[in-house]
Amino acid sequence: VGRPVQRWHLTALGNKRFPDCHAELTVKILTTIRRELGEDAIGKIITARENEARRDYFDKLQGAETLEERIIRLVAIRTEEGYMAQWEKEPEGSWLIIENHCPICSAASMCQGFCRAELELFQTVLNANVERVEYLLTDSRRCVYRVIQQED
Repeated sequence: VGRPVQRWHLTALGNKRFPDCHAELTVKILTTIRRELGEDAIGKIITARENEARRDYFDKLQGAETLEERIIRLVAIRTEEGYMAQWEKEPEGSWLIIENHCPICSAASMCQGFCRAELELFQTVLNANVERVEYLLTDSRRCVYRVIQQED
């Protein structure tokens, strides 16, 4: 009874050929929240996002006993989230977490509280001293964090 029906759908790669306005929408939403509800509302959103990430990361880091194991797992989590993360061990014993992409760059450019919360999140879940040594928003090509074992 006629020709067979053919149905097509785009793959994720095919979808990338079309405009994606997520970043623009995010910035507009944050701008509206700031204008309509004030800076405190932005702070609450950042804190809620940080708390949610902390719970999620702690769950995923469970069982990682050493700092290096936690770093390796955190880098895997961040890569899944789109940060293109990697880690390196430095000769003096510290580690670098290198994020070659920032999927929240548009939001972070508008509201650097996201970056502050991220740094605090790393310190908490790694239970280590973490400092940002390269910062995308200050004209570096990536964000890099130095992780140093805390003294007991």
